[in-house]
Amino acid sequence: MLEGSLKMVESYFIDNNIAWDTALPVNHPVNLDKTVEEGFGFALYCRAFKLEDAQITLFLAFALSGYLVNNYGFTLYKDSEPEYPLRGMTLKYDRDGVLLSLYPFEYANKVLNNQGSFGSLYERIGTQIKSLPTKEEVLKGFLPGQE
Repeated sequence: MLEGSLKMVESYFIDNNIAWDTALPVNHPVNLDKTVEEGFGFALYCRAFKLEDAQITLFLAFALSGYLVNNYGFTLYKDSEPEYPLRGMTLKYDRDGVLLSLYPFEYANKVLNNQGSFGSLYERIGTQIKSLPTKEEVLKGFLPGQE
């Protein structure tokens, strides 16, 4: 799925003569934002191939997930009983038992609806990973007498 998603994103750039930042992988959040902001839009491009909204969103969700897995060490999970409909895909970053979770399908949907950007998510992830508490710091907040 990842390979197909990356090919679709790259094809969007090529077919529309849009330059992506080639110093970065095609699925870097900065480049993924260009699929929404430049040209006639990734969604319209994919609809020309008779793809539905869920498939279009899935391409971007997989592309983003691949970047975060390869560059930050996130792990991608499929939730068989998600709490919310758009949360079937979950990315988790584990630092010694302290988890950071995000939902790439839900976020890609927000981006496609102009309610966010991959770049802003990328910046927040970088900040959050740097400021994740240690397991001991988390336990201090929950267990009395742990100082």
